[in-house]
Amino acid sequence: MALVQAGCFSAAEWAASLGSAIKQAHAAGDRDDGSTYYNHVLDALEQLVSEKSMATRDVLAARHEEHVPRIRRPGSERHTAINECRPHGREPSDPIALA
Repeated sequence: MALVQAGCFSAAEWAASLGSAIKQAHAAGDRDDGSTYYNHVLDALEQLVSEKSMATRDVLAARHEEHVPRIRRPGSERHTAINECRPHGREPSDPIALA
């Protein structure tokens, strides 16, 4: 991740933040099927950026409102690009297609 390489936070801090975001989501009833992984990444990143005072919560909220709906909206260009990166199909539950 570019922010780790730039020294904004360490790989250990990133791992701890992502792990915490996933644990919190599981405790709140997350399906744990892989379909919400990118949400956990975003939550962890926003938490670290806020903790490190790299951006205020207001700035994060504004950026979130600007970009996240495009990413998470099914059928959007970004949503499609994310799904196409999955080696096993469109959804985490799809079978892996072997060539």
